Amino acid sequence: MVPVKDSESGEPLYEKPRGDRRNAKAKPKMTYEGMIFHDLRRSGARALVHAGVPEKVAMQIGGWKTRSVFDRYSIVSSKDVAEAGRKLAKFHSQKIGDKTGTVLHQNAAAWSPVN
Repeated sequence: MVPVKDSESGEPLYEKPRGDRRNAKAKPKMTYEGMIFHDLRRSGARALVHAGVPEKVAMQIGGWKTRSVFDRYSIVSSKDVAEAGRKLAKFHSQKIGDKTGTVLHQNAAAWSPVN
């Protein structure tokens, strides 16, 4: 914990004294600098997903019981989105085969029945 200082004067800032106590003194405002446990949980979620661990298993390892909570920890970066774009471009530039062994043309693979 380090004291918060005024940006202009450099003097320490103080909390408002508690009104419910007699002779209460103002305490310096403090802030935490450094890493906290939850930083490690977020890093762990990202590392597990990037390592290819199935998300259900990553949720169990990290102790996340619901998908929504896991999604808050598994942050997607702009680098992740760019990598997904490169993978999609590579996917569309190749001929794609389905599970039956039939080779589809790249335009047929991109076609959607919703069109």
